[in-house]
Amino acid sequence: MLRTRLLRALGLSGALLPVLSFDVAAQPVCTPVTHEGARFTVCEVDLRRQTMRLYWKRPDGEAYSYLQQLPPSDATTGRKLQFAMNAGMYHSDYRPVGLYVEGRRELAKASTARGPGNFHLKPNGVFYVAGDTAGVLETGAYLKAKPPADIATQSGPMLVIDG
Repeated sequence: MLRTRLLRALGLSGALLPVLSFDVAAQPVCTPVTHEGARFTVCEVDLRRQTMRLYWKRPDGEAYSYLQQLPPSDATTGRKLQFAMNAGMYHSDYRPVGLYVEGRRELAKASTARGPGNFHLKPNGVFYVAGDTAGVLETGAYLKAKPPADIATQSGPMLVIDG
């Protein structure tokens, strides 16, 4: 059940998806999938055994602007970085556009403003991880529910809602 919910959440996050990484004790299971002629790689993550993290700033305060700049292992846990991908929308100086939660700390506020570009096309949403649960909620629903997110990133537009 947990894996199914996480897969659904990650599947939905493609439209919602600075850097999301799987800092893991065990390798994620990645499988090639073809859907309507398009090829994808789907990676399953078990949040009971693996940790998802967001990385925005390096220890010197500068933004991680390239995946190659990520540390190969976590200084605290010693776990090796196994998988990394872009996880949000950001300004030209690499500040997140909209909500950004890292290590349970909200570092950028959610945006409900209207404006130009993909981010502002409604509805937009939030991908989040709270403990061993991952989810995707429309921004207003996320702000109302206030899940105790360990990590969260806002983006838009949402292409799939409620499955």
